Amino acid sequence: LSPVCLGSLRRAASITQSTWDAILNLFRYTVTDMDYDSLRQSSVMAGAIYYVSWSLIIFLILVNVFVAILTQGYEDAQEDCHQDDENLFTLFVPAVLRKMIFNSLDVDKSGLLDAAELAAAHGLTN
Repeated sequence: LSPVCLGSLRRAASITQSTWDAILNLFRYTVTDMDYDSLRQSSVMAGAIYYVSWSLIIFLILVNVFVAILTQGYEDAQEDCHQDDENLFTLFVPAVLRKMIFNSLDVDKSGLLDAAELAAAHGLTN
């Protein structure tokens, strides 16, 4: 892509001599600094555009990887917290006592406590 889009950069022997060299240089530039002086000797405008665009693309890729790592960590933490919430009440209250408490609070016998039932249990009804 480099020799095709930026034909003037092909004149710099140390930058791109062939398509294969251009691809290898791009891989090298992902982990090392780009030889900006050679780019400027080849073509000031094309070298600057090439340098800025390549740096921006690599930056966006690294930000994308960082966001993916954060997202995966957040999902794992949410899953762990959800599992802990489910098991916390069962560890401290025996099953017979839990059944007795919920049966007395669950007025409509739905198996779930809604907001009105919870408010009534805490004496917050009008």
